Amino acid sequence: MIRTALVMFRLACLAVLYWFLYRVCACLASDAQSSSVACREGEDAEEDTDG
Repeated sequence: MIRTALVMFRLACLAVLYWFLYRVCACLASDAQSSSVACREGEDAEEDTDG
């Protein structure tokens, strides 16, 4: 039971890590139009939360 929980926790951490790296790489790759849109969406979301 504990081993299963640890495996699930590790998988969740890996999924979050890969998602984060994907977002960072998408923003760094400015030559692709979709990545620049993803960066703009992220910046807009941050500005909206500030007020």
